Amino acid sequence: MVIRARASLVRACTSLVNTARGLTKSYGERIRGCNPRNLDREKMQS
Repeated sequence: MVIRARASLVRACTSLVNTARGLTKSYGERIRGCNPRNLDREKMQS
């Protein structure tokens, strides 16, 4: 059960990161590749 829960959380996190990248790309910007744990508002604003 723990493995399934973790897998679900990883999928959700990946989906959120990909959505953020897709949204910024539509405005002509890019979020450079990095560890999703390190994504914060300061990095996304720069």
